[in-house]
Amino acid sequence: MKQLLFLAALLIAMPVSIFSQQPNAIARAARTPSTGQSETAEQTVRRLENELREASLQGDVATIERITADEWVVQNPDTTQHTKPQLIAFYKAKGKPYVSIKDTGVEVIVFGNAAVVTGRSSKLLQGQTTPLEIQFTRIYAKLPAGWQVIGMQFHPITK
Repeated sequence: MKQLLFLAALLIAMPVSIFSQQPNAIARAARTPSTGQSETAEQTVRRLENELREASLQGDVATIERITADEWVVQNPDTTQHTKPQLIAFYKAKGKPYVSIKDTGVEVIVFGNAAVVTGRSSKLLQGQTTPLEIQFTRIYAKLPAGWQVIGMQFHPITK
């Protein structure tokens, strides 16, 4: 019974604490590896988004491994899930699977040690003539290794 009351109190308090915070107001500064200048959590996540996109285009497995947490999971539109080992195997098998990736309307909202990234993406796979148009949500967390993407969900955009 005590566990049930604790869980109920947590579920009630969680939305209040999350939504009472101002987005990016508590973003912590980090050091940019290349310049040594201070950057906000939002800037760090945006930089990682760019690095992840470039790594996906180049088939850069080391960068993809660095940016994705071991617990990373993607929820596919057909309700299947893929894990980090499956993601890494995909890039090792395909090399450079994408011809192009263009993200638009990307928004980053930071709440302490978590960030939500939303946007649209147009991805053209090798051998395809029509790009896959998707809307995505990625979740980042500030872990001991630094900011890493821990999850993703996407669905195709139908015209």
